[in-house]
Parts: sequence; structure tokens; C-alpha cells
Amino acid sequence: MLQQHKKVETETKWIKFGKITEITFVGKETLAIINECHILFYDIGLKKNLIYYANSEEHGDGVQCLAGHRTMPMFAFAEKCYNPRILLFTYPNFTPISILNGVCPDGYTNLVFSELEYIVSLSTFPQFIITVWCWRTGAKLAWKESGITQSGHQLLRCSLSSPVVVSQMLEMSERLLLWEINVCSKRCMLSKNQVFLPEAKSCCGFIWAPEGVLHVVTRDGDVYTVDAETHKAHLAIAWLSYSTDNAKQKPDDKTSIEEASQYSEMKNEGEEDKQGVTKNKETEDNNINKSNVSPCIAWFKGGIVVAGPDSYIKHFKRTSKVWKETWSILLDTQLVKLEACSLKEYLIGISDRGELYQYMPTMLTPTFERVQNYGSSFTHVCLIKPQCEMLATLGSNGILDVWDKTTGGHVGAMSLEAKYLCMVSSPKLPYIALGRGDGVVDFLNVYSPESPQVLCQVSLCAWEIQDVQFTLSGSLLVAANTTNGDFFLIKANAGDRMEVLSYTSCKQEVTDFTVLESKKGLHLLVLVSSQKCCKAGLKVIVYEKLGDERILSLKGHVELAGNYVGLAFHPEITLRFFGVLHRSKQIHVMEFTPETLECRIVNVAMSGHKLRKFTLTSNEHHLLSYGADGLVILHSPDSEKCIGTIMPHHRTTGGVRFAVADALNYCAITLGQDGSLIGSVFKIMPDLLKERKLQQAASSPEINTMFTVSTTSGFYPTEKGLNKTWLDLQDDIKLMCEKMASCAERTKIKEDFVELQKKLVALLDNNYKSPPKEQLKIKDFNLDIDTRERKIAEAEKKREERRNYLISLCEAQDRLCSMLKIQFWDSMDVKGRTIKAISGCCEVDNYPLLPVDPAFEERLKNVIQRRKIELIVNKDFFRPWEPTTASAIKLQLAKDPLEQDEDEAGRIKKALLAVEDSLEDEERERITDLHVLSGSGSYEFTDPSPLGYSQYELVTYLHLYNQNTLLKSVCQECRLWFNNRFDDMYEQKEREISMVAEKNERLRYILSELREDTTHVEDPEWTPEERPLTIMKVEEWEVPVRPYVSPIEQNILDLKMAEEEAHRLAEMADNFRELALINMMNGVLEVRWEEEIKKDIPLPKCMVEKQPEEFDEDDLRVVREYEEKVKFLMSERERYKKLLDQERIKLTTARDESVAKFNSRLADLYQTKLKVDSAISAEILKILRARLLCHNRGLLDKKERDCMSMIEEKEETIKNLQEEIQQLQKLTSECRGIHESQVNRDKSLEKNFKKDFPDMPALVLEQLGKMYKKRPKMHQRIQTSVALVSELSRCSVSGERPIFLLAECLDYLKGLDTLDSFSNASPNTSEETWATLCRVRRLKVESELKMKALSLEVAEADATVNVFQKKVIKNKEMLSSLQGELRVIRKEKLHLIHNLQIQLVIKQGLVEIDIQGFISDFEDAILINRVCVDRMNEDIKKAGERKLRTMHETTNFRRGILCKEWEHKNLRMEIEDLKEHLHTLEGIKVTKDIQMYLRRQAQGLPQDKTTSLEKEIQLLREYLNSKTLSVEVEHNGRIAASLPDSARHSTRWNTPVPSFTFCHKFFDKAMFDAETHLRDLDHKIERTLKANRELDGRVIDLNVDVNEQNLKRDTEMEVKNAEGVQRRMSVIVKRSQLITKIQEQYNDILVMQTELELLRLKTFPTLKYKTLF
Repeated sequence: MLQQHKKVETETKWIKFGKITEITFVGKETLAIINECHILFYDIGLKKNLIYYANSEEHGDGVQCLAGHRTMPMFAFAEKCYNPRILLFTYPNFTPISILNGVCPDGYTNLVFSELEYIVSLSTFPQFIITVWCWRTGAKLAWKESGITQSGHQLLRCSLSSPVVVSQMLEMSERLLLWEINVCSKRCMLSKNQVFLPEAKSCCGFIWAPEGVLHVVTRDGDVYTVDAETHKAHLAIAWLSYSTDNAKQKPDDKTSIEEASQYSEMKNEGEEDKQGVTKNKETEDNNINKSNVSPCIAWFKGGIVVAGPDSYIKHFKRTSKVWKETWSILLDTQLVKLEACSLKEYLIGISDRGELYQYMPTMLTPTFERVQNYGSSFTHVCLIKPQCEMLATLGSNGILDVWDKTTGGHVGAMSLEAKYLCMVSSPKLPYIALGRGDGVVDFLNVYSPESPQVLCQVSLCAWEIQDVQFTLSGSLLVAANTTNGDFFLIKANAGDRMEVLSYTSCKQEVTDFTVLESKKGLHLLVLVSSQKCCKAGLKVIVYEKLGDERILSLKGHVELAGNYVGLAFHPEITLRFFGVLHRSKQIHVMEFTPETLECRIVNVAMSGHKLRKFTLTSNEHHLLSYGADGLVILHSPDSEKCIGTIMPHHRTTGGVRFAVADALNYCAITLGQDGSLIGSVFKIMPDLLKERKLQQAASSPEINTMFTVSTTSGFYPTEKGLNKTWLDLQDDIKLMCEKMASCAERTKIKEDFVELQKKLVALLDNNYKSPPKEQLKIKDFNLDIDTRERKIAEAEKKREERRNYLISLCEAQDRLCSMLKIQFWDSMDVKGRTIKAISGCCEVDNYPLLPVDPAFEERLKNVIQRRKIELIVNKDFFRPWEPTTASAIKLQLAKDPLEQDEDEAGRIKKALLAVEDSLEDEERERITDLHVLSGSGSYEFTDPSPLGYSQYELVTYLHLYNQNTLLKSVCQECRLWFNNRFDDMYEQKEREISMVAEKNERLRYILSELREDTTHVEDPEWTPEERPLTIMKVEEWEVPVRPYVSPIEQNILDLKMAEEEAHRLAEMADNFRELALINMMNGVLEVRWEEEIKKDIPLPKCMVEKQPEEFDEDDLRVVREYEEKVKFLMSERERYKKLLDQERIKLTTARDESVAKFNSRLADLYQTKLKVDSAISAEILKILRARLLCHNRGLLDKKERDCMSMIEEKEETIKNLQEEIQQLQKLTSECRGIHESQVNRDKSLEKNFKKDFPDMPALVLEQLGKMYKKRPKMHQRIQTSVALVSELSRCSVSGERPIFLLAECLDYLKGLDTLDSFSNASPNTSEETWATLCRVRRLKVESELKMKALSLEVAEADATVNVFQKKVIKNKEMLSSLQGELRVIRKEKLHLIHNLQIQLVIKQGLVEIDIQGFISDFEDAILINRVCVDRMNEDIKKAGERKLRTMHETTNFRRGILCKEWEHKNLRMEIEDLKEHLHTLEGIKVTKDIQMYLRRQAQGLPQDKTTSLEKEIQLLREYLNSKTLSVEVEHNGRIAASLPDSARHSTRWNTPVPSFTFCHKFFDKAMFDAETHLRDLDHKIERTLKANRELDGRVIDLNVDVNEQNLKRDTEMEVKNAEGVQRRMSVIVKRSQLITKIQEQYNDILVMQTELELLRLKTFPTLKYKTLF
């Protein structure tokens, strides 16, 4: 049994927090931090820690939340248990003040002190009750449920002003509540108000300013200020973020923020009273806090300090209306909490790494200095052996820290990058082993704790190392993966080599294991998991390593008596170990017998734990247990005695995760489930001898040499690039050894196999050469029949699996296709189809329609019946908003109102028809175009229903419902109408395709007759979109793969084909008629002409048998007949070809025209489809507009209801407030009555003063009166609290000194005691008289203080009444505002009903506004009559014409002026020219040439000396004629003179002169030749001119091309290319010049060398020489 002789006292020495959630100031310079069962107080001035331990009924059961008083050294905390209490203690003596017993069984989440005697608590989820207590008396004053239903961390702060306001907020939410505490006499009231944050900002903290203003910080670091009157938040400071790279080179903060503040001030000018806002351009981008830490806020030095999301800490102060930044500090970490003390001006911050920073003001720039390091989020802990003076911790951030065990001070640190799962220290030496997630064990050297180093690394495997354990001697290490059951045995030789000895695996999940050492060797006991619900095992697998063996061999397994969850070796007795029984508080001591593999229980001890879940660890000094109850129990090594018990962690947070104790059993280090680390000590006498031994062991030279001089090697091959673990390397070694051992046998097997292969090939060759009957099957040569059959079976199995998979896949696809077809295709009443143009791109779709919904049909019938009834009832209604003609209005007005026709619509139609002839054109057009007001074009496709509503009649919800139903019916009718047209067009395309196919068939025949193979005629085909059934059904010809046919099916098909072939042959045997037709008429009944002309005429016999020279007369006649027949045949063939050509052209033209007509009709149908779509869209728009109207009306109705409900709530609130005010006024009257009675009592004390001193002389009585009126000086701070003054009045008489009294109160009481001192008495006053005076004066002081307290209570009650009266006034103002809002809403409703929205169909050209596709585009649109527009256009045209005329006249007038000016100037210039010409003429001498020129000018001859050829010929001809005439006359005269007179008159004498006749003929011929030559020249000139014109055209074209090329050219690039070419050419030229120069110099050198050799020959002979190059 577990024995404990006496209770050992314990003490908590230090705390390292896992996660700091709450800090607060206690008093002026003490910071308090909570952790489960502890409260750490850090004195900032003394820099010391003090720990309060809450582990009992007296000190509290854990700490859930904490609150510190701002001015008094006291604190309060709520217990961390069920039905918790709130305990108040003083600091630093921890004297209890009071205990608050509440009614919140689930606990509290927050506490906060007010400035005086109130403390406010907030319970946890789900109620979140806020309660106000008086901590002086312990009374609960008021409580209310907050109404928050979300779980999470709640924030609670109390204002410093009066009345007290408490702010409550769920962190990272948008909801912020303000609770106002009002006190009237003995009654306390809580009033809730909600703060509205703009833009749904997530708040993460707030702070109260001393003047009572609340500041809220958001997730982005922005600060909002809450208005106390309106409870609305306004942006005060917008956080300015800097990038990480430019953090140190940020701009001037003050300048940028002042500029942003000025901009903000200008922007907010003219709005309601708001706070100043600090903004800049970068904050407009809504910076997002990317870190996991929320910003925090504090009030410090008259301003706001914000730790932003970017690690900046900034301080802002308010100047006038703008917040300005005074300083900013950049930290290398993120602060999670900020807390400030205004009394001593301390600013403290806690980082996310558990570091405590303090603001340090300096002369230049302020800084934050780290004053404490509490760590954070620890995952592993171990003591550094052998002295155990240091401990090492591993955090979740991958940092290994070394701490002092006694003080908790930080000694050293080391950053690790890998993921570590376990950590254990060597029991004898100062190094640590850590198991990594990648299968590596790291050994760290902590001999020098200030600078830990990596000792070596051992890469074991590729999976996780989840547990590591040293043996008791520390020489061996076992690393395990408990998930797979893998174990590695490592020989721990620090200073030499960490050698892996063995590997084994049980292939099962492991619960725990332990290592037992004995004289024979090592025994590894593995507890295997056997439970699925938890990690507990019933069987232990035993592995052993005997002597110097390296391998862990499996010994067997042992069945235990029960399920165990943990094992631990016995430190004193070998082959004994401890077992922790599952779901038990017992510790079983068991003994293991290796020879028989038995485990027997030798002892049972009680663990001492409260819960049945604990862990047990052991070493050579003690046995340690820890569990979920938070207890850590230190046992003796034999488990018989309990050395000590501590409870460092609380059970509600999971208790203790891990614990270790030092070798002296003096100190215990515990790690909680929340990551916190606590160092506790047992107040026992330490073993000095053991301590001395440990010190000697730690300072031994061997250890010093081992860890400072020697080098420890491990196994980490990845450093050498092998990338293999120890296990992989062992597999490779094993494989290599097996390969080397079987090398000879492997070679022999290969040789035998080759020989066997050759024999098998020879046998196969012989089998192939043998006769077929003697040949064997190939499978008979298989040597490994079993393998062949196995592979065949595997292949068959795979084929069967694949076949089943494909069958299942096909069935699933068929089911899916069937389901889709049934649901989406068969369910359609009208299937979707498409018509595409023939050889075109136009296509038209029909409207797929579902079957008629019976419910819709029934609804439509009901609407029609209701509409008919409505029309019958509303016959004689006059609707002025409906458009109608003047004549119809006259007819309606002339009708008797009481008269009602049976058919009002028919009557109006008859009346309209009767007066139609008398209507004006405008009115007739108006009646004709009444459908325009329907708002759609559906009237073109369906008959307008007389039951439809006009757009002016849609008022009620029922009208809109009926209209929507009718419009849906109209849309359906439009779709049906178009589908009918679509079906007609579809049938027309079928006919068209058949006609085109017939014509194409004829065309193909014609083309075949004409033998035109290049022309292809293609028939139009249906696409799958046009024949959707082809998509639903797959034909056999569509499948490219031939279906598989089984042998049985193939036999059936063969039999069927044989029967068909036999039937065909039988039918061919009975063909007498066909044979007779073939023999008699060549197989046709009618001879066709085109078939006959295809036949060639046979050659005559003579042409075949004889030569042409042997033909006789008959043969020649036959030949002539043959030739005539051939000529006739060819003419017939040519005629047939022409007929075919004509028919082809005719068919092609007819086909193309038919296709074009069809495509044109299809295009018309497409246009019709667009119109139908437009009409349907218009109807749908009317439906949507009706729904939008209903929605808007519904919104307005909801607003009206909400507004009315809010009005009712405000009225009820006002009523309640007024009733509350009446009760408060009664309480105030009672307070005044009590105050007046106290005043009267005080006056009576004043009057009774002389009665207390009877028979006293007047002089002495006067002196006593002066002493009676003396009072100590009372501090102003005391006069602000009723409870404080009342307590002071009680203490002034009783003489008590309560702990919670202020220092000022104590000074006042000391002053009273000083006044009561007898040394202050006058010389003639006796002690008895002085005692009476002091008694009377104390009573008077008590009365005065009571009167003061009552006056304060009356003032407080009056203030409370005033507050409630202000609330009434404010609610009345809000009520009037809500009533005004209600009037506005009702006005909007009336406007929405009266101002109807009308839909019109107007051509696009008549819309003169910018359309964006929204109805709001027409909000400010105006509908204007076209007549007005035309009239306006006419006026504009007339005005334009007048303007143009005026401009034209002005332009002409100006041109006339300019023309006159030009004429005047021209005449002046002509005068000057004439004068100059005259002067020139006067100076010219008249020569013969000038005279000739003048003469020719006078005669009208051309001035050119050369005349045209025609004129010259004409002149020559005239001259010749005249000359001939004169010569003939002269010749005839001479002849007549020589003849007698009788013959003189004879005509034969008038003959021309022969020589002149010849000359005349010659001249005519020459002239003809000249004219011919002239015409040739003219033709040549024309040809030349034509060629020139062509050349001009080509030149112009070339110029155009050249200009285009010039435009396309990149001149800069060409210049660069030219420059590059020029440079290359210059380089090439220079190179060629250099080469030429080199060659010349080379030749010179050769010549000179030759001369040199010749000169040398003169001295001595030379056989040969070498050139220099």
C-alpha cells in the first residue's frame, strides 16, 4: 500500500506560460498573469515575481479569470470549477477581503473592477450573464443576460467616469454592448445599449479614456471612437501599414498623418458631430491583417497606444479634432496584449513568444525593452543530467531553450528546423536525444547550457520516431515507432560513436514499452495494443539481447492479467517493472521471468490520483506519476512510500502532460496540456551526500573531455549525398552478402539455363521440320507447366475482371443515358430541333416545350373566370388614365350611368365603328396603334386577349398575379405559333432536300454521260442537330469497330447466309422471262435513242478484209454509206451532248434557285424568331417588373411594419421609463427624508454640546467648543463614494481599520486619533473632560460623515433620475423621428401606387438616351410625342435655313468686298504694267523682223513661220489650179488666134495642155502619197500616245506600290542596317588591306631571308632553312 507518513509542503518557484490570455495591473506597479492554478505577480519596480497558488478551499480551486483594482492593492479571481466563487484578496499579503457566491454553475469568463466599490462579472457560454456586485459587502446588486449566443472569448472593460459604463464584446465580432450602471439609494439598474460599427468591422479590443470615451480597435488596426450619445462608432485613426522591406526606411509619420488628418477633417466638415480621423492613401486599400495575432490597444500618457498587425507600436494624441502620431516603434515580434498603468505611467506588452516588454522613454526615441521571458507553447521538457541543475524545453516554434531549474531563468537557446516528436535526456551524461518525424534521432550536447550544440545525428528509417528511451545505465537507447511497432537499438557512446546495433518490428501498434537490464543482458518488453477504443494492451512481446550480442531476438510473448496502459522499469530490483492498469488507480509491481516467459504481480500499490488516467515514469532515484487530475505524485523507487504531492495544473484543462523530478527529489518540473511549464519544490531535507556525488560526476574530467574535446559520430548519410537511412543500408548490405554467397551457384545456374535453352531450340527446330502429323504442339515444350498455367489463370482472371468492369461500365452508362433520356428528352412535349440552311450558315431553333402543366391550366382557368367577373362588374367605370379617342369619351359621357349593356366591349366597338368615318386621321391612328401601349409585340403572333389588363389597371397584388398568369399563357402561345411555322419549314426542307437529291442524281447521270469526272455533286445531308433522334440512337454503321461475334453466333450467321444463298440460286434457275427478254430485245422493252447513239457503227466487210486500193464500185458505195452513217452518228452524239449541257445548266440553275429561295425563307423565319424572342422577352420583362413591383411593395410593407413595431417598442420603453422614474423619485424622496432626519439629528448634537459639560466655566466651555469643531483634513477622493464615506463614519466610532480602506481614509482616521491625543488639550482641561469631548466629537464626526454619505446618496439618486429623464427625452425624439420615417414610407407607398411604370415598345432609332441594360436607365427619361419632335425638327430646320442664308449672304458680301478690292488692285497693276510697256515700246527700234511680224499680224496670218501641211497642200492646189487655168486660157487663146473665125468657136479647140495635165496627175498622186503618209504618221502617233498612256498608268501604279512600300518601310531600321553593312564592309576592306599588307611583308621577309641565306653561303654551306611563319 502507498504510505505517506507526513504531509510534505510544496512551493511553486516559477511559471512559464503556454499561452498568456489575460494580464492586468494590481495597484500601481504590479502586473498579474494567470495560469490554471497560479497567479503570477510581477513587481515592475523591484523586477521580482510573486506567485499565488490556488489549490484549496481557502485559496480557491484554480483560477479562471482575474481582475485587479486600479488604485488599491487588491485583486479578485473566479475559480476554475463547477459552481465557482469569486474571491477577493489583498496584495502582497493575500489577505482575504470577501467571497462572492454566485448562481453561475458553469463559471465566469471575465471580471472587472469599477473605480470604487463595484465589481462586474460575466458568466460563460451559453447565457453570458453580466452581474454587478458590491465587493465591500459581497452583495449582488443587479444582473442581466447579455443576449450573446455565440461562444468565444469575451472582453469586458469598465469606464473610469460616472455613471459607470461597462463595455462587453465578443472578440473578432461586430457586436459591442454597453452596460450603464445607475444607482438610486439601495437599488442598482443595468441598461443595455448596442454600438453600431460601420462596414461590419471585426473588433478585437477596446479601451476607455479617462473622460469616458470608448475607443475600439479592429482587425486591421483601425481605431473607432464611440459617441456616448448616439452609440455610433466613427473612424478616428486609420492604421498606416509599411511593407516589410521598407520598414526601416518609412516616411515621416507625423507629416503623412497630419496631411491625412487635414484631408479627413475637410471631408467630414458639414456632417454631424464626428471624431477626427487619421487617414492616408494606403489605408484606403482595406489592409488585411495577414498575421494570426490581433491588434491590441491601451490608454497611455493621455493618448492611445496601438500594437498593429504589422509589428508596429504607435502612440497617438488628440489635438483639436485630429489624432496625431507622436512616436512609433518596430518590434521583431508581435504583441498579443497591451496593458498600461496611468498612475505610474507603465506600459507593458506581452509577445506571442511569452516575452514581457516594457516601454522605456529615452531622450531621443522611445523603445520597448524585454524585461522577462516566460516562454510559450512548450511541447517537451527534460532535465539535464547528471546534476539536474538545468532543464531543456522544446517549443512548438522549434526552439530549444535551456532554463535554470531553481529560478526559472533563461540560460541558452538553440533553433531547430525539423519536426520533433519526442525528447529524452541521458540518465548519466549531459546530452539529449530527440526523435524526428523523418526517422532521424538527433543528439544534442548540453554540457555548456549557454550554447547547446548538435552532438551527432543518426538516420534510422524513413518514418517517424515517436518514442525514445534510455536504459537505466544510459549505455543503450531504444528508438521506436509505436504506430508500426518498429524498434531500433542504439549503443550510446558519447565522445566516440552512436552505433545502431539492431532493428526489429512487431508489426503491431504499441501502447508502451520498457527496457529491463540484468546480468544476462537486455530485455525489451513491448505492450501491444489490443483495444480499439483506447491504447491499452493485454499482451507483452519480449525481445532480448544477451551478452555481447548485437541483435534483438524475439523471445516470445506474455499474456497479462488485465489491460495495461503503461509500463516502467523498477529502479532497484532487476527484472521487475511497474504496470498501470487500465481504468484503475492502482500501480502493479510485476516480476518477469525470462526462462519461463512469465509475469506475476508481486505487489499492488495505490497511486494516490483522483482520476483513473495517469502516467508513470521511473528512474534510479524515484517513481513519478502524473495524470489528468492535475496531480504529480513523487514515490519512492519501490513505490511503497509517497514522498510528496503537488497540483500544479488544473483538471479542467486536461491536467499534466509530462513531469520530471531531479535526482534529489527536491524539484519537480511539470508540463501542462495547455503548454505551460511550472517548477515546484518539495520542502524536504536534501541528501547532501547524493548532491555532492552528482556535482563530482558533473565536473569529472572524463565528461569534460567527452563533450568538449572528443568528437561523437553518428549515421547521417544524407550529408554525403547517399540519401539512405540505416535501415536501407542494412537491406543493401544483406542483399550484397547474399549475392556474394551465391555467386558460384548463380553462375552455374546461368550456364545450365543456357545449355537447356540451346537444347530446347534444337528440339523446336526438329519439330518444325517434321511432317505435320508427327509435329507436337508448342505447349508440349513448356518446361515450367505450373508457371504457364498460373499465368494463363492470371490472364484469364484479368480478362474476366476487365470484362466485368466493362460490362458494369456499359450498364452504368446505359442506365445514366436512359435516365437522362427519360428525364430530359422523353419528358419534353416538343423536342428541340434545328433547321440549318442548305450550303449556308443560317440556322433556326424551335422552342422545346414541356407538357402542359395541369396546375397551370387550372390556375389559368380560375384567372380567366375571375377576370370575366371583374369585367362584368367594372363595366361603367371611367378611367381617365386609359388612352382613348374623343368620340369614345363623348359616347361614354352621353350614356346613362344606370344603363348597363350585356357586352360593354361590343358596344364600344360598335360605337367606334359607327363614328370611324368622322374621326380625324390622328384619332384613327391612335385607335389603330392602341396595342403599342401593351408593351410587347406579341399581338403580331397571337390574338390579343380581351381579358388582359391594361398597364394602367395593375394596382393590387391580385391584378399582378392574374396578369402574370395571362402573360405566361401569351408566351406559351407565341412559342406554339412559332413552332407551327418551324414545323412547316421543316417539312419544306424535307421536300427541298428530296427535290435537290433527285436533281443531283440527274446531274450525276448527265456528268457521267459527259464524262466529267472533275465535277462532284454532293447531296445535302441532315445534321445531328436537325435530327436529334440520331443522337439518341446509335446505328450499327456509326460504330467503327466491328462487334465481337462468339463462335456460336458465327455458326448461326453462317447457316443463315447459306440458306439465303441457296434461295438466291433457286430463284436464278427460274429466269425464263429474263433470258427471253435478253435474247429478243437485249433486255429492254423500249429502245432508247440515247442508248442507240452510244453504239458504234460496225465497219463494212470490205474495209476489214481489203486494202483501199482494192476497193471496187460496190465497196466504194458501201464505204460512202458507212461514212455518211458515221457522220450522222457523230452529229446525233453532238446534239445529245448539247441537250445534256442545256439540261445540266437548267437543272443547276433550278436547284440553286430553289436552294436560294429556301435559304431566303429560312432567313425570314430567323427574323421571325428574333421578333418572337423579342415579344417573349418583353412579356417576361413585364412579369419581372410585376414581381419587382411586388417586391418593392413588400419591402415598403416590411419597413412600415418594422417602423410601427419600433414605434410600439419606443412607446413601451417610454412608458416603462416613466414608471421607473416614478419609482426612482419615490426612492429619492425617501433618501431626502433620511438625509433631513440626519441633519436634524446633527443639529440636536450641536445643541446638546453644552449639556454634556454642565457646570463648566464659560471660558473653558469656549475653548472646548473650539476643540469640538476641529476636524482632520479630508481628501477629495474620499468624498466621491457613498460606501466609502459610510464605512469611514462607522470606523470613526468603532476604531476598526478594514483592509480595503483607501490610504486617504486611513490618514483621516489617523488624524482623528491625533486630535484625540491628550497632548492637544488645554492646560485647564481634565482628562475626564477631554475624554468626554473626544467622545462627543467622534459622535459629531460620525453624524457629519453619515450626513455627507446621505447627501452623496441623494445626489447620486438625483443624477440617476436625470439620466432616466434624458433617456425619456431621447426616446421621445427617436419616436418622433420614427413617426416621420413612417410618414415617408407611407408617402413612398402612395407614390409607388400612383406613379405607375409603363412599358413601351419603341424602335431603337426613337430612343435618344444612353442604354446600359438596366431599367434605371429610364428613370429620368421623358416620352415625347413624335408630332412635337417633328414640329421641333421643322423649326430647327427653318432656323438652320435662315442661319445658312444669313451666313451665305454674309459670305457673299465679304467675297464681293474682296472681289472689288482685287479688281481695284488688278487695275492698278495693269496701269503700272501698261506704263512700263509703253516705256519699253518707246525705247524699242522697229526692225524688219518686227515689221514682218506686224504685217503678218495685220493680215491675220499665224505668227509661226511654218504652216501646217494641210494648208500648204491647199495653197499649192489652189496655186496649181489657178496656174493651170491661166495656162489653158493662154494656150487656147494662142490656138484661137491661129485658127479661122469659123473654127474658133468650136469646142474641140478647148483642150487642156498635155504637160499641165500630166503635172496635175503627178501632183495628185504625190498629194495622195503624202496624205497616206500623214495618216500613217497619225496612226503611229496614236499608238505611241496609247503606249505612253499605258506607261503612265504603269508609272502611276509603280508609284503607288513604291509609296505603299515606303510607308511599310522602317527607315530607322534600314539606316541601322545600312550603317551595319557599311561597318562590316569597312571591316572587310580593312581586313583585306591588312591581309594584303601582311602578304607583302611576308614576301619581303622571304626575299630578305633568301638574301640572308645567300650571304651565309658565302661563309659556310647551308642544307635547308625554315621560314619564320
